[in-house]
Amino acid sequence: MRGLVAHEVAHALVAQTVDAARIAPADHDFLAAVFEMDAYGEAARTPLLAADPVRPKGSRDMVNPGICAPAPRVFANNAWELFRAADDGCAMIRDIPGGQVSLPFK
Repeated sequence: MRGLVAHEVAHALVAQTVDAARIAPADHDFLAAVFEMDAYGEAARTPLLAADPVRPKGSRDMVNPGICAPAPRVFANNAWELFRAADDGCAMIRDIPGGQVSLPFK
């Protein structure tokens, strides 16, 4: 339940702090997925990542609006892997609401 709460709170915080219309839905979901996965903690996150592994890990191609709706776990797993693999994942989190970063981060 804590992952769901973190996910929805992340959406609410972004909507309250920036012009939500400027943020693409996939960017919104990326932020929410990272907060969700972090909230689970390592013990709960490990089986989630193992249940829907995506190769290559953290594939930017798998964090997009076309994956989010039909395969939300794949999207969340890849969002987490991208966040963890980034030189500064926190900078990605900070820069999405400001518009400096947007999916697919290319």
